[in-house]
Amino acid sequence: QTHLDIPAIQSRCTQIIERERIYARFREFGFDYQAAFQTSVRFYLNNQEVLQELELPSVISETGSEFTLHPCILDGALRTLLGPYLASDD
Repeated sequence: QTHLDIPAIQSRCTQIIERERIYARFREFGFDYQAAFQTSVRFYLNNQEVLQELELPSVISETGSEFTLHPCILDGALRTLLGPYLASDD
């Protein structure tokens, strides 16, 4: 059985981007995520991998049990693809 070794991925990642920087970069790109959609806690990156830590914001935490996969978490997960852009200074 194959599993995803999260601690191993984190240990290989040389760059960590925290919540404040994540949303500052998104604003630079023209995206202003409201509180309910601010699910990103941090990104872990290297030149081959991106891992993102997500959490359901407190403003909508009471809706968490209404879904198998909360739409705001899904939205945040898709933003993992933007990790390399957040890390660049361009």
